[in-house]
Amino acid sequence: MQTIADGVILLPLAPRFGLNAYLIDDTVLVDTGMPFHHGRIRRLLEGRRLDRIVLTHAHIDHAGTVAHTSADHGAEVLCGAADLADLAAGVSPPIRLGQPLNPVQRAIVRYRPIRAVELKDGAEVGGGFVAVATRGHTPGHMSLWRESDRVLIAGDALFGVSTRLRTGVFPPPKVDQPDPESCRRSIQRLAELRPEIIAFGHGPPLVLDAAHQLSALNAALR
Repeated sequence: MQTIADGVILLPLAPRFGLNAYLIDDTVLVDTGMPFHHGRIRRLLEGRRLDRIVLTHAHIDHAGTVAHTSADHGAEVLCGAADLADLAAGVSPPIRLGQPLNPVQRAIVRYRPIRAVELKDGAEVGGGFVAVATRGHTPGHMSLWRESDRVLIAGDALFGVSTRLRTGVFPPPKVDQPDPESCRRSIQRLAELRPEIIAFGHGPPLVLDAAHQLSALNAALR
């Protein structure tokens, strides 16, 4: 585990920052990994008691073990409104496969369902963080922002690693953009925050020159 900001701990769920979850003030878990990560999450959280679990979105690699982890701790689960139905059905929101393949994806990419509380734009989630609506990667995608030290937990609205395995700040891969225009607008919204630290669902945290790099990405996408 790695402390990346005051009260914010990165929980590595895959090697080389391939998949990340985050713990805020020892009581709020952000994302939960794949279904097979339940044991790892349990070990990483040993001795702690969660109050809530915040899901940036309902894809299986972020919500896969949320039902089990919530049951372990008696923690409430929060998620963006437009992803709640998929979460309750235990299916990943569609990626950009095209209409013919989406039913196949939804039939095989499944996890234990759970009913969650709606997370609204601007809502406080704990540790000084508020939710920021960043739809595009999924319809209900949410990022988390802390103004006091300009820390952004971006989920998959931004990636910290490219498809060519370069690190930095990147948009979601095109296959993960069912709504590219919303993805672009969400990146613009996050760039306007001028974060000093960006924590990603995939890729190492960006702790140097984050605002400048995100601003450059936003300009390149216009």
